[in-house]
Amino acid sequence: MANYCTIESLKSLLPTSITIGTASQNQPTLQVTAGRESLSEKGAREFIRLASQQVDSRLSPVYIAPLKRIKIHETELTGNVSRGGTILTVRDHGPFTVGSLLRITDTRVSDLYEVEDVGDSPSDMGKITITPAAVRDYATGYSPLVSLIEYPDPVPLICARLTVGMIIDRMFVAEQSPDVSTYGQSLRAQAGNDIDLILQGAIRLHGQEHNGSRFGRYSVFNAVKLPSFEVQPGQMGS
Repeated sequence: MANYCTIESLKSLLPTSITIGTASQNQPTLQVTAGRESLSEKGAREFIRLASQQVDSRLSPVYIAPLKRIKIHETELTGNVSRGGTILTVRDHGPFTVGSLLRITDTRVSDLYEVEDVGDSPSDMGKITITPAAVRDYATGYSPLVSLIEYPDPVPLICARLTVGMIIDRMFVAEQSPDVSTYGQSLRAQAGNDIDLILQGAIRLHGQEHNGSRFGRYSVFNAVKLPSFEVQPGQMGS
């Protein structure tokens, strides 16, 4: 089971009244503190898992689910890194974001790390902070490359929108009347539209395998037919 977005991507979509990570790690539910709603990281990951399941269920008629990570960017490591170091200096750090998965590969080894921070000031251009610390030395003499390993666009954004919609609805059930958030509905609608475009073939997921038959690939078949009316949450189509 794959999780298609990160907690960092949720933070960029959540309203300022909701925070992640300020509650107890053993409390996956929303808590009211001084007029703000806080959600533990454990709780956020559970919502991500549920949203990822929903993405898989919608895309499975066309693509083999769960989807797989692919290399979407590659750049050279321009400075040596000692074992235990956390700073990488690369030629092009533009596509890297906090929470992304990266791979360092040279002529000897290949290791995976998570992006903890990306330099954004002129003096830090090309610098990426990784976690955990480097497990070995990486020397430029071995031609090391740093690759960004991610799920294809727009799957992470779809998952983030669905997840935030679930989180907001959970808050509104407890705190508001009526118990439906307009913002949550908008996020779900945007995610649903993107999934429909994928199913129709207007958006192709790079590097993913199509479902097919014994005699042909799904990509040569007719596009999936979608309902002509909008189905609201909790409403079944006929």
